[in-house]
This record gives sequence, C-alpha cells and structure tokens, in this order.
Amino acid sequence: MLGRLSFASASDIALSWSAPHDCPDRERVGQGLSTRLGRPVRVGDDADLAMHGVIAAQGGGYELTLETRSSAGSERRVLRARSCAELTRASLLIGALLLSAHGGMGRDAPAPHHEPVAPEAAPSERGWYLAVRARSVGDLGTLAPVSVGPGLALGVGIAATYIELGAVWLPARELGGSGTTSPVGQLQLTAASVAGCQELLREVRLGPCLQLEGGRLSGRGEALASRAQASSAWWVAALGVRAGARLWGPIYGFAYAWAGLPLIQPQFAVHGLGVVHEVPALLGRFELSLEGRL
Repeated sequence: MLGRLSFASASDIALSWSAPHDCPDRERVGQGLSTRLGRPVRVGDDADLAMHGVIAAQGGGYELTLETRSSAGSERRVLRARSCAELTRASLLIGALLLSAHGGMGRDAPAPHHEPVAPEAAPSERGWYLAVRARSVGDLGTLAPVSVGPGLALGVGIAATYIELGAVWLPARELGGSGTTSPVGQLQLTAASVAGCQELLREVRLGPCLQLEGGRLSGRGEALASRAQASSAWWVAALGVRAGARLWGPIYGFAYAWAGLPLIQPQFAVHGLGVVHEVPALLGRFELSLEGRL
C-alpha cells in the first residue's frame, strides 16, 4: 500500500538582489547567509521565504530597500549607510534571522552567530579608495596638430567624488617655419594638474571633471649661426568627461576627454623667420588609462 507523499521546498530562500557593480552581488550575498548560519543555504525560486534587496548610490553613500516575505507576512525596510558593506551586513543579519525563525536551519544545525561577518569586500565598499593611474595622452594643438605622451596620476575617491593629482609629459616636437624646409626648433611640455570628477552614472563610472593644469612649455631653436632658447609658463583650465569600467579585480579602464582654455597663449619666434608656433585659444586632450585601486 502506498503511503502519502509529502512535498517540501527544495530551497531555503528566494533571493533577489540588485546593487552597483562594486558592491557584493547575489552570489556573494547567498554565500554570506551560509557563513552566518554555519551551513549551506539553498537559494531558489521555489522557497516560501523570499528576500528582495536593492542598493543604490545616493548622495555621499548608499541606500538599501529590503523587502521580505514569509509565512508571518511581508515587510519593507529602507536603510542608509556610507558603504555597501554596511548595508550588506544588515541584509545578511535580517536574512539569517528570518531563516532561523522560518525553521530552515534544521533540528541539529547550529544557531546563527551575529558577529558582523560580511562577504569579501572590494576596496570601494569601505566608502573611499586610493587610485594609481598610468595614462596615455593625446593632445590637440599644444605642440603640433597632434602630440602623444605618457602621464601618471594619484587619486582618492570618496563615494561618487574623485580627486587626483596628475603629471603629463609631451616629448619634444619639431617646429617648422615658412620659407624653410628644415626644422627650426623643438617644443615640449612638462605639466602637473589637479582634477575633480563626479560620477553621475556609477555603473559606467561616467561623469564630468574640472581640471587645472600648470607647467612649463619649453622651446629650443636655431636660426643661421645663432642659437635661441625660450620657455613660457603654462596654465590651462579645462572641462571634461570621464567614463570607465572594472576590467578585473581592482583594475579599471578609463577614457577621458577635455577641452581647455590656455590662461597664457605663448608664441615662439625664430630670428629672421618670425613666429613659428602659437598656442591656439582652445585645446583638446584625450587619454586612455589603466587604474589600480587600493
């Protein structure tokens, strides 16, 4: 004689989770629940207990909307904190308590512990990070129609705000003069900058930047038997747009473009030929960079 068949849910909790790219994802939240309960937690859509969490960047921090559903009813909570890690820990605590109360632990399973154990945190989850960027810079107008040079930058990010100190070097380019087929001199740029950026779309790290660059525009030229050297202070105020994405681990890739107004417009002249180079009233700059975050 056949006995009565009983069916039980194959999963402990139905988990839905949405968060910015640098926050813990659904898989890591599920692992965090297992760590808290001291046993594997089965995540699936057939569970009676459900938890739905959404983390969004807001102001200088983050906001969590957490909805839970169980046999006891449904609840909705809104929490705010400076980092994703704090909100994730709160979600894990609530989820572990619900699983315990729902009877999903089993008779012989150990009771959950409530120390603040979170999934492995990315650097930006603490609310700030340090960054080092290697830059490849393309310039329009400073030395020649197009110039290319290397750069380096050190920065700090606090929530959606990023501030950096940078340096760029545009190697010497040859200058020509009307009426001559051979170069009459060389011109190079060495400059440092301070920039501030605000990320408006954190998923693609997109946002505007303000930048001030200062340095030295140095020229060297020869005219007949005489030799001339000249240099000028260099100041540019610029407005740009930066966008990037995580490539792997703590490494990010960025593209940055700006248009700048020279506060000084140097002219370089060679005796007998006149002006051989004048910095234009509007400059352009584009760069690709790799950034490591600590």
